[in-house]
This record gives sequence, structure tokens and C-alpha cells, in this order.
Amino acid sequence: MKLNTLLTKAKSFVRKLRDFLPTALPQGMSEYEHYVSTLIADYNFAASENDIRYVIAAMFVNGIVSGDTFRRRKLVQAIRAAIAKQIAGAVFQQIQNDHKAKLKAEQEKAMAAKLAEAPAKLQVVSDGPKQ
Repeated sequence: MKLNTLLTKAKSFVRKLRDFLPTALPQGMSEYEHYVSTLIADYNFAASENDIRYVIAAMFVNGIVSGDTFRRRKLVQAIRAAIAKQIAGAVFQQIQNDHKAKLKAEQEKAMAAKLAEAPAKLQVVSDGPKQ
């Protein structure tokens, strides 16, 4: 392994250890961007960077973070839970869509069968010759 890669991993490991201690919340955009980017770099979240940024901002706005200090570890756990809920919601939606498509196909098949047997039941009735 290259020394640079090893050094980066060591820094990440130390930051992860510090995540168990309360740290000051970012006070300004540049601090916030640094806070979020290091959090994303340290943890390999199973979502896009934009999604993670959105979740973190929502957690700050919605009051999961209160006071002026916070354990980043708690934020990481909340992010992972949010990602799991998002994935579960997507699976739930996919199952619903599959079920709706199956029901629609069954209804169309039943309607086609009904239409296919309908002409056999129809009888032409004549009123006789027209004058």
C-alpha cells in the first residue's frame, strides 16, 4: 500500500474514534461543507452524495441535532437508518407496482375472454321487411 493511502486511512480511523465524543456543530457554510464532506469520506454510505447531503440537512433542520455539540456517531447511525428506510420504501413501492400490473393484466385478460364469447351469445333479430 502506498504511504499516502495508508495515511488517509489512519486519519479516517482517528476521526471515526473521535465520532464517539461530542464535537461542536458547524457555524457557517464552509464549516458545514467540511463537516459533511469529511462525514461522507469517512463512511461508505450506500447512497449518492446528494442524497446524503439532503438527509444531513434534513436532520439538522428537523431537530435530530439539538444543542451546540453533537456526537457524529449518532448522526451516522441516523443516516444509515434513513438509507435503510429509503431502500425499504423503494422495495415496498416496487411490490405495489408489480401487484397493480398483475391485477391490470388479469382484468384485461378477463375482459378479452368476455368479449370473445360475447358474439356467440348475440342473436340477430329481424323486424321483417322495411317499407
